[in-house]
Amino acid sequence: MNDANNPYVYKPLQAGEVRLLYFDNGGDDQPKVLGWCLRTIHMDLTASHQNQNNLPVFDALSYTWGDLSETIPFVCDGRELHIHRNLRDALPHLARRGSFRRPIWVDAVCINQRDEAEKYTQIRLMHHIYRQASTVWVWLGKPDMHISEHDNKTAIALLPRLAQLGQSLDKQPLPRWTATPLTPESVGLPDRDSSIWEPVQRIVCNNWFRRVWAVQEFASARNITFLYGTHEIDTTVIEDVVVFGNRLQALRDSAGLKLPSDTMATNRGMVRIRRLVGLERTATDKSSRCIPDHLLGTVVFMTQSHECFEPRDRVLGVLGFLEGYNTTKLAISETTSLVDLYTNFSHFLLTHADQSQIH
Repeated sequence: MNDANNPYVYKPLQAGEVRLLYFDNGGDDQPKVLGWCLRTIHMDLTASHQNQNNLPVFDALSYTWGDLSETIPFVCDGRELHIHRNLRDALPHLARRGSFRRPIWVDAVCINQRDEAEKYTQIRLMHHIYRQASTVWVWLGKPDMHISEHDNKTAIALLPRLAQLGQSLDKQPLPRWTATPLTPESVGLPDRDSSIWEPVQRIVCNNWFRRVWAVQEFASARNITFLYGTHEIDTTVIEDVVVFGNRLQALRDSAGLKLPSDTMATNRGMVRIRRLVGLERTATDKSSRCIPDHLLGTVVFMTQSHECFEPRDRVLGVLGFLEGYNTTKLAISETTSLVDLYTNFSHFLLTHADQSQIH
């Protein structure tokens, strides 16, 4: 009997358990028909990622949910779940990723979205999940159909050059930015009206960079690969373009117009936080220390420039940065009201931060 039209029924998770999404291709080397199933594993929260001996190697997905008004059937274990279009678009590419035999953690499927208590518990584990993942795949979506494959490939190939040029401009004395008549053509770039700039913008100014949850996911990950349709892009390329891409504003065409790179600067904070969190992890005993010096700035940054569907996510999306610190006085649970959530978290930050770092 085919149960594909019957709804999927989640089994309750025990403490420390998470679900992973496996792809079953029936043993073929090249997956053709998508077949997904969920399996439960136990994650030792007291062990470092090097000491998770019994934990299967798995990947994780970071993405935007997109339009919540539309859901699409998704068959898992022969039963039906409903997911959003952006995830539906990502799944075929994830099934064909180089590590497709590894299971992957996807929040919309691996968490029972109708169980508020489970959602809260799993949210508190998310920084562990993304840190333990072998690779975090950042899904930037499918290229628009009106953009040619040639332009997509050319745009991706151009990214390292943009980063290199941005670094070069960054080293120049500031007055030269306006005094030196640099044009895109003079430094080997397409002119500002080239069709190449649209896919460049869709990659480095992607909506993913403005997602609240992406900040924690990006900062927690050990290894990251960006996925734009069928194209894989190394994270170092993306990071360098995001950090130095705003320097390209020094370029002007013959009419004095800038390249369409204005929004790159707003994404620099993502890279900065990732690097700060990496340094923070090198600290040994953090339980008696003040909370991370960068956390107040992170909260401000995320409030100003990041989006979320639920107001609670502005707090829940940064709790992972408190790992290893004494948070026993942080009174937050799934039943905490929105007002108390914001009040308790703000009070905790301001009373446990290093006062010398507050200006």
